[in-house]
Amino acid sequence: TNELSVFPNPASDHLILEFKTPMSEPFQVMLTDAVGKLVLVKNYNFTDGQSQLLIDVSYLPAGFYSLKAKSESMLNIIKVVVQK
Repeated sequence: TNELSVFPNPASDHLILEFKTPMSEPFQVMLTDAVGKLVLVKNYNFTDGQSQLLIDVSYLPAGFYSLKAKSESMLNIIKVVVQK
Protein backbone atom coordinates (compact mmCIF):
# COMPACT_ATOMS: atom_id res chain seq x y z
CA THR A 1 0.00 0.00 0.00
CA ASN A 2 1.04 3.60 -0.52
CA GLU A 3 1.12 5.99 2.36
CA LEU A 4 1.36 9.75 2.28
CA SER A 5 1.67 12.11 5.21
CA VAL A 6 1.77 15.89 4.97
CA PHE A 7 3.09 18.17 7.70
CA PRO A 8 3.00 20.74 9.18
CA ASN A 9 -0.73 21.24 8.66
CA PRO A 10 -1.57 24.11 9.04
CA ALA A 11 1.53 25.40 7.23
CA SER A 12 2.91 28.89 6.71
CA ASP A 13 6.06 28.62 4.54
CA HIS A 14 6.33 25.01 3.41
CA LEU A 15 4.74 21.57 3.41
CA ILE A 16 6.70 18.37 3.79
CA LEU A 17 5.27 15.42 1.91
CA GLU A 18 6.48 12.06 3.11
CA PHE A 19 5.83 9.07 0.86
CA LYS A 20 6.36 5.40 1.61
CA THR A 21 5.95 3.21 -1.43
CA PRO A 22 7.16 -0.25 -2.47
CA MET A 23 8.02 0.83 -6.03
CA SER A 24 9.77 3.54 -8.02
CA GLU A 25 7.56 5.50 -10.37
CA PRO A 26 6.91 9.07 -11.49
CA PHE A 27 4.14 10.99 -9.76
CA GLN A 28 2.54 14.40 -9.82
CA VAL A 29 1.63 16.79 -7.01
CA MET A 30 -1.15 19.33 -7.58
CA LEU A 31 -2.42 21.98 -5.20
CA THR A 32 -5.78 23.68 -5.73
CA ASP A 33 -7.34 26.48 -3.75
CA ALA A 34 -10.84 26.53 -2.20
CA VAL A 35 -12.50 27.48 -5.51
CA GLY A 36 -10.64 24.78 -7.45
CA LYS A 37 -7.99 27.02 -9.07
CA LEU A 38 -4.75 25.13 -9.71
CA VAL A 39 -1.95 26.95 -7.88
CA LEU A 40 0.86 24.38 -8.14
CA VAL A 41 1.76 21.42 -10.37
CA LYS A 42 5.04 19.55 -9.97
CA ASN A 43 6.31 16.23 -11.29
CA TYR A 44 8.64 14.00 -9.29
CA ASN A 45 10.07 10.49 -9.28
CA PHE A 46 9.83 8.06 -6.38
CA THR A 47 12.88 6.38 -4.98
CA ASP A 48 12.56 3.00 -3.29
CA GLY A 49 11.39 3.19 0.29
CA GLN A 50 10.81 6.54 1.90
CA SER A 51 10.89 9.84 0.09
CA GLN A 52 10.36 13.36 1.46
CA LEU A 53 9.54 16.46 -0.55
CA LEU A 54 9.58 20.08 0.51
CA ILE A 55 6.94 22.24 -1.17
CA ASP A 56 7.08 26.02 -0.87
CA VAL A 57 3.69 27.54 0.06
CA SER A 58 5.03 30.87 1.36
CA TYR A 59 3.68 32.69 -1.72
CA LEU A 60 0.12 31.44 -1.22
CA PRO A 61 -2.53 33.46 0.59
CA ALA A 62 -3.97 32.03 3.80
CA GLY A 63 -6.80 29.58 3.17
CA PHE A 64 -7.86 26.02 2.54
CA TYR A 65 -6.22 23.97 -0.21
CA SER A 66 -6.51 20.48 -1.62
CA LEU A 67 -3.27 18.60 -2.27
CA LYS A 68 -3.46 15.75 -4.76
CA ALA A 69 -0.60 13.31 -5.26
CA LYS A 70 -1.13 10.81 -8.05
CA SER A 71 0.73 8.17 -10.00
CA GLU A 72 -0.25 5.09 -11.96
CA SER A 73 -0.69 3.08 -8.77
CA MET A 74 -1.96 5.61 -6.22
CA LEU A 75 -4.07 8.68 -5.63
CA ASN A 76 -4.00 10.64 -2.39
CA ILE A 77 -5.99 13.80 -1.72
CA ILE A 78 -5.32 15.70 1.51
CA LYS A 79 -6.84 18.96 2.72
CA VAL A 80 -4.20 21.44 3.87
CA VAL A 81 -4.43 24.85 5.51
CA VAL A 82 -2.06 27.75 4.84
CA GLN A 83 -1.81 30.27 7.69
CA LYS A 84 -0.01 33.61 7.69
